[in-house]
Amino acid sequence: MRSTELVLAASGARLKPLLASLVLIAGAASLAACPSDPTGSDDVFEGGKDADGTTGGDDVDATTVPDGTTTAPPDTVEPGECQVPADCGPSGPCADWLCVAEQCTPVPRDEGAACDDGDACTTESVCRSGVCLGASKCDDGNPCTTDGCDDVGSCVYTFNQRPCDDQSSCTTGDRCFQGSCQGEAVDCDDGEDCTVDSCDPGLGCRHIAREGTCSDDDTCTVGDVCDGGQCVPGAPRVCGDPTNPCQRASCDRVTGCAVEVLSGECDDQNLCTENDLCIEGVCTGTLVACDDDNVCTDDYCDPLLGCTATNNVLPCEDGDGCTLNDVCQGGACQPGSANPLCCTGPGECDDGDACTDDVCQGGLCANIPMDCSDGAACTADACVAGVCEHAPYGPIAEAETVFAPFEAADALDAWSVVSTNERVTWRLDATKPHGGSTSLYCGAVPEHTYDFGATLARATRLVDVPPGTAVTLGMWVAARFEDNTSCTYDVVRVLVDDTALPSPVCGGDATYAHRTYDLGAWAGKRVRLTFELDTVDGQANNGPGIWIDDLAFAVTGAPACCGAGTDCGGGVGCNHDVCDGVTWTCGPATAPCDDSDACTVDSCGSDGVCGHAPSPECQ
Repeated sequence: MRSTELVLAASGARLKPLLASLVLIAGAASLAACPSDPTGSDDVFEGGKDADGTTGGDDVDATTVPDGTTTAPPDTVEPGECQVPADCGPSGPCADWLCVAEQCTPVPRDEGAACDDGDACTTESVCRSGVCLGASKCDDGNPCTTDGCDDVGSCVYTFNQRPCDDQSSCTTGDRCFQGSCQGEAVDCDDGEDCTVDSCDPGLGCRHIAREGTCSDDDTCTVGDVCDGGQCVPGAPRVCGDPTNPCQRASCDRVTGCAVEVLSGECDDQNLCTENDLCIEGVCTGTLVACDDDNVCTDDYCDPLLGCTATNNVLPCEDGDGCTLNDVCQGGACQPGSANPLCCTGPGECDDGDACTDDVCQGGLCANIPMDCSDGAACTADACVAGVCEHAPYGPIAEAETVFAPFEAADALDAWSVVSTNERVTWRLDATKPHGGSTSLYCGAVPEHTYDFGATLARATRLVDVPPGTAVTLGMWVAARFEDNTSCTYDVVRVLVDDTALPSPVCGGDATYAHRTYDLGAWAGKRVRLTFELDTVDGQANNGPGIWIDDLAFAVTGAPACCGAGTDCGGGVGCNHDVCDGVTWTCGPATAPCDDSDACTVDSCGSDGVCGHAPSPECQ
């Protein structure tokens, strides 16, 4: 470097053009060494010191250039001329001072040469255009910190609140906070129920169409569904009952359904009612009467068709006494079989029974039973082969007395059984007894059903109804027939001398129940007791049939009947009761002490001993 200065000094005038160039280079270096602060800040490091140890001001010893490096100007000398380079003072880190044309002139060192800028806060300093420039060693690459350096070369990082960019499309208004770049989340809600809203940091808001149900915010639609990302309205909401003429319904998309209750006349669209009126929001009318007064039709009302009649096949009466078992066909009563009781004279009415009086009355035979009543309450009066018999009852207990338990193998011998159906009839059966081993059953076995066509089956026997103030026939019954509340078909009737008693058996649940019948009108008489199963037709004969068991009489107010003297207890000797063989009742004996002596007065003492005192008339 010194030798260069000597050469330049010896050159004299030949170095003037070179001097001019060096002056230009020195000026450029001076401009490069003192740029204006592009950031607008007064200090290089916030919270630190400048290169000369001061804390601010317009120092020219150290400045910050736009690339972040620190520059140091060349060494300065006093103004004046020089004779030798030594007159110009020491050289700087990136320039040597020469004395050119008697003027101190800096000569930059090689570009990029290492140098020392004397700043502890820089690193890797090199010469650039004669200036020693170093990079700040405190740059942390974080825009949200302000980088600084203290006087001993330690880095200082201070959080700032400058605007920034977090490189995410899912935030907005990014700003530094606590050393990191933070922004507010972007609102990606597009307000559409049929999209799935999300945000991709690189792409921003995403709206993906979905399927399924949704709400179009209209309460007057139901079943809204998503289609192509849009909510498609469903069907209109049904408010109230559209079929109710006593309501007026409307719908508001916000408030929903509103139903107004009406009053006055209406039409319930039911032909089975008339005079319809709105009552408390319901159209109500009175039922139409559909009786056509024809026993051969079943009358009913169809709400759409009105009164309707269908033909039945029930028993009927054609008004002709000479026909029996008349039946409905085609909506009219058709004559049944010929009545064998029809007659034109008395000779046609003989029934071959010596115990009946046969007469022809009004074109019909009447076979009047012979009256065998002897007037005695304690005898069972009956006609046998044209002769009246009067059998005494004997003692009668005022309690239920079973007279037909259906237990013996010959229990049906006393009964006459007839049936129009060879499968369905009355018989003894061991499958469902009440108290013993067998009972009286009407149906088919082993099937235990009566579903084998139309059936009329009777079981009849003679019974002596005991006398008494009140007499009741009791029995245990288990039955299951096709239900019919009218008891006009699939029914079992109880008859006494062909008179049907009230409360026939129909329906039921096949569980034994106790049934009673009043026989007070036949107290003290021998009668025909009949059980009659009548299905009327062969339709819907559902069920197992009927079981009857343990027939019994219950008597209240029974007279003191007897069958022999031993039936009359009480008293001793001549004071005991005897059985009257005419009335068959117990009573005191008539003249029990009569010794057939007209000259004695006969008497019975309280001790039962007869006394025979002499008669005064014979003395």
